Amino acid sequence: MVLYRSLKRFELYNYLNLDTDTFSSEELRKYNSFFVNEYKMFTPDKDGVLRPKQSYKKIFETFRECRPPKKRGDHYISSVEIMLRAFFSWCIKTEKTTNDPFRSYSIKTIEYGTPYYLTLEERDRIYQTDLSSEPQMEILNKYKSTERKSLLPFISSQKYNDYIKQILHTCGIDRMVTVLNPTTGESEQRCIADVASSHIARRTFIGNLYKKVKDPNLVGKLSGHKEGSRAFARYRDIDDEMISDLTNLL
Repeated sequence: MVLYRSLKRFELYNYLNLDTDTFSSEELRKYNSFFVNEYKMFTPDKDGVLRPKQSYKKIFETFRECRPPKKRGDHYISSVEIMLRAFFSWCIKTEKTTNDPFRSYSIKTIEYGTPYYLTLEERDRIYQTDLSSEPQMEILNKYKSTERKSLLPFISSQKYNDYIKQILHTCGIDRMVTVLNPTTGESEQRCIADVASSHIARRTFIGNLYKKVKDPNLVGKLSGHKEGSRAFARYRDIDDEMISDLTNLL
């Protein structure tokens, strides 16, 4: 939906009528420029809240995001373009079009940082911490009902991630980790509780399993990563603990 809404804003802003049969690599480049620079179409009001400029107000309100866009980093821009490329691949595969605008368009390579994840000790600390003072965290009991069709109700991804950060802070998990700044692409030190999100559960599973098994093929099958995945290759970084384990084998 983020991709769809941004394409509709791009279409309105440039007075275009996008079509899968005629969407060109040149329009892709224009879309990239639009997506990169869209944040410039907003200015802060007297309270510091970003508001769309008058010339852009109607367009943004027609296909609105939950919050005004800030400057977007290369990683985010590339991930959205990868989704668009996947859509065109599907259109070609299902014979909805023969047009491939990505044939002469290269998506900027995504740079991955070293993955950060919870240690097994930190995982156990969360499990063992008394969270009765935070009643909204008694998730399963709160929504336990034989009449429910789903296990849990839907909440926004942002709120879900906010609760994860809150849990880590409550449990005193404040270890510093190295992360890539999504806007600048530079490495920086952040508290793990401040950067945690739902994806940290997957990284915790993969990272700790890889430390135990050290077999990339086996772990890759369990995690669902394809062979040769650049994202999975990050877990192969040998840390001090793994070096010690290897030395003890001799």
